[in-house]
Amino acid sequence: MKFSLKFLEEFLNLKGITPAELAEKLTMAGLEVSQVERKEEDFVFEVEVTPNRYDLLSIIGIAYEVSALFKKKVKIPKVNLRSQPLLNLSLKIENQGDCPLYTARLIKGVKVSPSPGWLKHRLTNLGINSVNNVVDITNYCMLKWGQPLHAFDFDKIGSIISVRRAQKGEKLLCIDNKERELSSEVLVIADENKPLALAGIIGGHDSEVSLTTKNILIEAAVFSPLTIRRGRRNLGVESESSYRFERGVNPLNLEKASASACDLILKLAGGEFAGYKRAGKKLSAKPFWIKFDIQRLNNFLGTKIKEKQALQILKRLNFSLKKKTSILVKPPSYRQDIKFFEDLAEEVVRIWGYQEIKETLPPIRRNLKGEASFYKFKEKIKDKLVNLGFSEAITFSIISERENLTSYKPLFLENPLRKGENILRPEVFGGLLKVFQYNVYRKEKELEFFEIAESFFKTNSGFKEKTKLVIGKHTQNIDNFYYFKGKLEVFLADCGIKEFSLKEGNRPAFSDYALIEDWGWVGVLDKEISRRLDLENVFIAEFDLEELYRRRKQPYFEEIVHFPWVERDISLAKRKELRFGEIEDIIKTQAGNFLKEFRIVDIYKGEKIPSGFIGFTLRIFYQHKQRTLSSEEVDKVHFQLREALAQKEGLILR
Repeated sequence: MKFSLKFLEEFLNLKGITPAELAEKLTMAGLEVSQVERKEEDFVFEVEVTPNRYDLLSIIGIAYEVSALFKKKVKIPKVNLRSQPLLNLSLKIENQGDCPLYTARLIKGVKVSPSPGWLKHRLTNLGINSVNNVVDITNYCMLKWGQPLHAFDFDKIGSIISVRRAQKGEKLLCIDNKERELSSEVLVIADENKPLALAGIIGGHDSEVSLTTKNILIEAAVFSPLTIRRGRRNLGVESESSYRFERGVNPLNLEKASASACDLILKLAGGEFAGYKRAGKKLSAKPFWIKFDIQRLNNFLGTKIKEKQALQILKRLNFSLKKKTSILVKPPSYRQDIKFFEDLAEEVVRIWGYQEIKETLPPIRRNLKGEASFYKFKEKIKDKLVNLGFSEAITFSIISERENLTSYKPLFLENPLRKGENILRPEVFGGLLKVFQYNVYRKEKELEFFEIAESFFKTNSGFKEKTKLVIGKHTQNIDNFYYFKGKLEVFLADCGIKEFSLKEGNRPAFSDYALIEDWGWVGVLDKEISRRLDLENVFIAEFDLEELYRRRKQPYFEEIVHFPWVERDISLAKRKELRFGEIEDIIKTQAGNFLKEFRIVDIYKGEKIPSGFIGFTLRIFYQHKQRTLSSEEVDKVHFQLREALAQKEGLILR
C-alpha cells in the first residue's frame, strides 16, 4: 500500500510533522513503513499492511492512524449522496453470497479528456497510470475511500445489468487487450447479451470509457472476498481492485466513494446526474460493546497508562464510548479484527508506544502439572529419539494426490497454492520418504529420521485430525531391520511401555507389515515403490501420539540387584511364518522368576538352514534377586526351556 503526504493532507493538517517522524511513528505502531521516496514536492510512503487491517488500504484509514499518533483531528469531506431520480435500468444479483450489494449512478453528457495535473500526480506518484479524467477519478476515489469503483460507457451496455457466474465457453476481451476464457469460478458483470467485466477484478474492453464516451455508469459494489480470490487465481489476473476486495471493503464507505466520484466527475468532466439504483441489501455491521477497565488493561500490559489517556487514544481511532455503570467501547464498523478486551489493550498500547513499556523480569512459577502436559510429552519424546540416533524432520502437510500411499480418502483443497499439491496428508510417513530421497541423491545412504506432525483424513461425520509420530530408517542392508526394531523397543520402554503385541497385517505400499496393538504399526516399504523413489531398504514405524501419551507410564526406580547373572545361549532355526511372540511366551513361562532378560545376538542364513527358515542365536540371562544361582539350578531351567522350544512346531534346535 502506498500513500503520499499531499493525499493525506486532504484529511489532516500535517504541519510540523516531518516525513521521517511520520514513518517512525507508523512503524512503531505496527504499520511498517518499508520505504519513503521524495517525488517533486511530495513524499510517497510504502507500508506493509497485514491481512486483518483492510481499513488501511485507504487514505482515510491511514488518516485515522496518524490522527491517533499525533493527536490530530480527521476532517471528513462532505459528500452529496445523490439518489434521485431513480435510474431506469434493471439490476439483478444472481447470488447475494457473491454480491450482497450493487449500486449504479448515471451521469450524462460528460466530456472525457486528459486529467488535470494534480490528479495525474496523485495517481502516478502511487503507481497508477493516468488514463482519462473519468477513469482517473474512479481510481482516485478508490485510493481515498478504499472502495473500488468501475465506470462503464453507458451507451455500450444493454438495458439489464446482472451480477452472475460466468457460463461455460464465455470469453471476455479485457481492458489490457487480453481475451480470457471464463469458468463458473469467475463472477462477471453482464448485460442481457454478454459479460461486460470481471467483477471486482478488471473491466471489459468493449464497454470501457474512451474519449468518445458521453454517458457513464458508475458501479460501486460489495463482492465476496472468497469469490474474487477464486476468480482472480483461476484467471491469473491481479489488480488494485481485486487486492482490496479479497481482503474486504468497508460497506459504509461504498456510497461515499460512489457519490464523491460523481461530484468530481461533474466538476472536471461536466454533464448532469441522471439517476441512481441499488440492488441487494444495505449492509451494516452488527454493533457490539466491549467493557473497558483501565486496571485490567494495565495489569495485562504491565503499564501505568491513565484512563483518560487510553480513552482519548480509542476516540482518535474512531471508537465509540459510552458510560453507564462501567465504560463501554464500540469498535468502528471497519475494524472487524477487534473482538475482545485484549484487542482494545493492543490498540491502546501500540499508539501509546511499545517502547514506553519498561523491561521487567517475568515471575517464574514452578508448574509440576504442566510438565506432564501433552506438549511436554512431545518434547521429551524428541529428546529420547535424538539420543537413539534419529534426527528430526519437518515436512509439508500439503501433498500431491499421487503421493498418497494409503487407502484413506484424502481431504482436497479447494484452492491449492501450488498446482499438484492439492490434498492434506492422510499419513505422515510420506514426508520421510521425501527426506530419504533428498539425502540419497546427496550420497547419504544410512539415514534415521523422525517427525511429529498432524495427519488428516475423512470420516463418516466429516474429517479427523490426528497427531502422529513417524520413525524411519533407510539402509543398504535389509538385516538392519532388527536394529531398527530394537531401537523402537528401547524407545517404547523409555515411554514406560514394555509389554505390547504385534499382529501381522496388510497395508498398501508395504511388503512386510505388523500392527502394534491398536496404536501403531511397523513395516518395510515395498521394493517396487523403493525402486521407483531411488531408495533401497526403508523401514517405517508410525504411532498415534495421543494414544501413546495415554498409555505412557511414569518412570520409577527399582532396587539394583547385586547378585550376578548367568548367560546361556540357544541356537534356533525358525520358520518365517512363526511369530517371534510365541517364542517369547515360551521363554517367559519356562524361565519364570529366574529370567532377567533375553536378546538375539546373531542371525544366520546359510546352507545348513532349511529353506523357509531363518537361523539365530538367543542369549538368555538368568538371575535371582535375593541370592546367587547355582550352576545346577540354571542348567535345569535352561534344559526345560530347550525342551519346550524343541517341541514347538516350526522351530528347530541347532
